[in-house]
Amino acid sequence: MPIKSDEIPFVMGQKVTATIRGEVFSVCIRGWMKGQYVITDLPRVGAEAYRVAPQTGVQIHFIKEGLFVNFKTSSSYALAQAIKNMKILEL
Repeated sequence: MPIKSDEIPFVMGQKVTATIRGEVFSVCIRGWMKGQYVITDLPRVGAEAYRVAPQTGVQIHFIKEGLFVNFKTSSSYALAQAIKNMKILEL
């Protein structure tokens, strides 16, 4: 039975398989907004980040608690540089 996009069981740091232009990568989930977007690590080939242009098709799949999740989407944008100094502020 299909599930809705806002019911996908993501977990922070969870490893998923991403297929981009026919190549398969293992990436981690870094954040999401239900039914809106998913943030993942950039795929890596050796030490280099794999370049992903906007609107590139991406297929994500994983198994969570016996549920096989598989969906297609497209990338919005990719940031290839590390964020060195991040501060979290509470207001």
